[in-house]
Amino acid sequence: MDKVANRVFETGATRSPLGNKLEYDGYFNPLVLKRFAEYMKKHQTQADGEQRAADNWQKNIPMKSLHDSKKRHDIDVWLHIKGYPEEATESMEESLCAAIFGNMAMLKQVMEQSGRGLGGLLK
Repeated sequence: MDKVANRVFETGATRSPLGNKLEYDGYFNPLVLKRFAEYMKKHQTQADGEQRAADNWQKNIPMKSLHDSKKRHDIDVWLHIKGYPEEATESMEESLCAAIFGNMAMLKQVMEQSGRGLGGLLK
C-alpha cells in the first residue's frame, strides 16, 4: 500500500493529507447559509406572535406535513422559473429557503430512522 505524503507548508508546518476529508468550504457558500439563517430567524415568529426556539424543527415535524409544505414551495419555485412570479405566494429566495428547510428536516428524520444517530452531546 502506497503511503500518502503529509502536506508541508512554506512555514514548515505540516498537516495530514486531505484524502477523503470533507471540504466544507467547497460544499457550502457562506452567503447562502447566511440567507437561509435569516429565513429561519424570520420564521421563528409564529402566526400567534410567539417565538419558537431556533431548533424547534429538530423535534421532528410529521413527514407528510413537511412534504406537503415543500410541494407548495417547490411549485412557487417552478412558477418563478416558468415566468409566472405573480402566481407564486413567495419570492424566489423565500421559496428556495423553504425548500431547503423541508429537505433538511426530512433528511434529518430519514437519517435518524436509518440509525444515523444525530443524538449528540449538545441536546
